[in-house]
Amino acid sequence: DGPVTATFTVKNVGEKALLIYNVVSSCGCTNVEWTRKPIASGETGTIKATFKNDEKGGYPFDKSLTAYFSGLKQPVVLRLRGVTHDKQLSLGELYPIRFGNLAFKKVDIICLKDSKRAERFWWPISETSRCRSVSPMSVRDSR
Repeated sequence: DGPVTATFTVKNVGEKALLIYNVVSSCGCTNVEWTRKPIASGETGTIKATFKNDEKGGYPFDKSLTAYFSGLKQPVVLRLRGVTHDKQLSLGELYPIRFGNLAFKKVDIICLKDSKRAERFWWPISETSRCRSVSPMSVRDSR
């Protein structure tokens, strides 16, 4: 489905300004941005993580973000969990070959050289093929 973003809100409940020193992602497929300026007492900042989700879908993911804060001895670990989904394709992407109002995923084309011989091509026809024109009448079901 494309990139997915999660935003974590950080509220400073202490008396001193809070600084997010660094946030490290568990893999390169997750980009992280965070509030770089000191967060005053009672104020909030954010940690925003974007999972690229650019592979084929149908698998679970579990990514961690390790955040380092001023005044804390141990880092805070944040988690992104979910299941990827395949990108929703448009009709044009599903059926890229068009003949007027008809659209096909793939087409098996027969070009008649003479009454006894034929050449078979899978779409797209190469530039060197002897077929000069293709019409819906010359397309047959390849199943």
